[in-house]
Amino acid sequence: MSNLRPPIARVLAELLAASEADKEVSLDRIGEAIGAMAITPDEIDGLMKALEAEGRRITSPEGGGGEERLRQVLVSARALGPELGRKHVPTLTSLPNPKPGPKKYAVDGVA
Repeated sequence: MSNLRPPIARVLAELLAASEADKEVSLDRIGEAIGAMAITPDEIDGLMKALEAEGRRITSPEGGGGEERLRQVLVSARALGPELGRKHVPTLTSLPNPKPGPKKYAVDGVA
């Protein structure tokens, strides 16, 4: 946990506490916990590795598409932030593109 930025370390602590009983964390739950936070793909990877190092299993819906689902959850959370009175944090992120070919880049969660 020591090499994560403080806001990401707080997300990690929240996810660890919430998953103490079943030791599973879904990609949807990770996306919800991240919300509108400015976070890079490497930081998401570090968060997931930290969860696994603490004995958590990362789960995704059946049928694959986990990266796309996480991207959709993050886009939705960022879009809802202003509606819910939360400060919107503009981000420039590159999330893994599940399709072969060039990567997509998102600005403020819009590809």
